[in-house]
Amino acid sequence: METIHNTNMNGLLRAAVVLVCVLFLAVLTMGCDDDDSFESNLEEAKIAIDDGNYDKAVSILTAMSQTGEVLDVLASAYAGLVGIDTLEILREVEEGDDDSTDGSIDLIGQVLGGRADNALTCAMVETNLSILNLAITALFASTGNDLNTLTEDGKVTLAIYGFTDFILVLGDILCDNYGPTVVPANTVILTEAWIKALETDYGVDFDTIRVGAGQLASINQDIAYVGMGITALDGDNDLAEEFVAFIVEIGGGDGTVTEAELRAFLEGL
Repeated sequence: METIHNTNMNGLLRAAVVLVCVLFLAVLTMGCDDDDSFESNLEEAKIAIDDGNYDKAVSILTAMSQTGEVLDVLASAYAGLVGIDTLEILREVEEGDDDSTDGSIDLIGQVLGGRADNALTCAMVETNLSILNLAITALFASTGNDLNTLTEDGKVTLAIYGFTDFILVLGDILCDNYGPTVVPANTVILTEAWIKALETDYGVDFDTIRVGAGQLASINQDIAYVGMGITALDGDNDLAEEFVAFIVEIGGGDGTVTEAELRAFLEGL
């Protein structure tokens, strides 16, 4: 009887050991599967961004664990929805050889329009501002909301986002003041030529333009972002020249832009 009892105990122990081993291997395998799935999804999102399928990338990334790497890629996906292709912008800067265009809002304004003539409806301007805010928020979150930990490339990216945000805020200001007046109504083209034409075609006087407190605050935040990009670039290169020229043009050399300086900027385009 004792032999039978010992045999049964040994059998139970063996079964328990086997069960523990099976569970342990299952946990290890599950961890590997999770890691593989994470990397696979992240790579799929990056490919979607490269293909210009930004909605797909956002859908994939927002469903993932929001790690720093995921948030960094998500920022790029949101920026893509607005029309910002950082690499394309850098190529445009490098290919440009006319110093008179340094700091021009055309650098980014021409790629933001949703139509062949680069026009944006005022509703699209507001939508793009909201999406760009998501991009900036994601970029911040990727650092644990500590901008001091942003890489040099990250600071340059933030500067491009800030430059773009300024142009969209400018579009928002133009919509608020002249949206019903222009043809087609409530539509803007964010190029210097179009803004100049407001004076000749519609008799606009920028001396009387109204700028909201929130709009001016956004512009000054954008100036700070561009300033971070200039510091990060720390050298004589085309993009740094674009940023510096923009800061000079807008009157933000002291770190802030007043309503009067914004009006002078518009009048001087």
